[in-house]
Amino acid sequence: MNNQRLYRALNRRAEGRVFRYADGLSVTTAETSRIYGEIFPFSENKLRIIPPLLNPGFVRLMDESRSRPADGKIRLLYVGNFHKHLREPETYMKAMERVVSFDPDLLDRLELHFFGSTNLVLECLDRHPLLRPLCEIHGRSGQPEVVRAMSEADVLVNIGNATSYQLPSKVIEYAYTGKPILNFSVLAEDSSAAFLNKYPLMLNICENGAEIRVETMVTFLKEALGKKMKKARIDQFVNAYTVDRISGQYLSFLIDNSAVDGACISNENG
Repeated sequence: MNNQRLYRALNRRAEGRVFRYADGLSVTTAETSRIYGEIFPFSENKLRIIPPLLNPGFVRLMDESRSRPADGKIRLLYVGNFHKHLREPETYMKAMERVVSFDPDLLDRLELHFFGSTNLVLECLDRHPLLRPLCEIHGRSGQPEVVRAMSEADVLVNIGNATSYQLPSKVIEYAYTGKPILNFSVLAEDSSAAFLNKYPLMLNICENGAEIRVETMVTFLKEALGKKMKKARIDQFVNAYTVDRISGQYLSFLIDNSAVDGACISNENG
């Protein structure tokens, strides 16, 4: 991504040329399709919504993984990078500070694990020193290490973007674990919250919505131990994101747009 202030007009012209050239364009959410349809009205009939793919490599590793033995700890795990003004840890840290202030016993039970970029987490901890002993920052790691950590976690944490038009493929992987998910939304129309709306083990906390009672968060965390959806329910939930389903949609898209001999372009990087 380049400097949008300097290159926005150039970006639009370049993107417009690609959109005109393409026979078909795939995006992962309805909101992305709506936005591109407004920016490039001539492309509206070219756009097709095809959701992100559940990575089969992740599925294999998760199926081979094992949960950790019960030890009384409540392990929360965040996987991913933070970006200034797009996705920041502040809302999560504030919530956890409320939790341990309400129930000090959790200071000895909660573990907050972070896999990914670290700078904004360290900055945030300077503002929330009470949480410093609870945090373990692992930095960037390979997929096997991340999957192992996910299998050993009790609660997976997702923090939505400050944009409504991207669905992180990570939340599909979170859902495949069948574990409780704590979702933080910056926007009322958060795409992750919409995806997880029917996920039975999810608590959504919206920064700009009605404040979640701290008792609700404490109960959710304490009851998370040992909770997991049954495999049949997990498979049903993620079925639309499997290789067979996604590849079938792309094949249908190519055929419908007569794009086998032309150009069919996916505009998103997941």
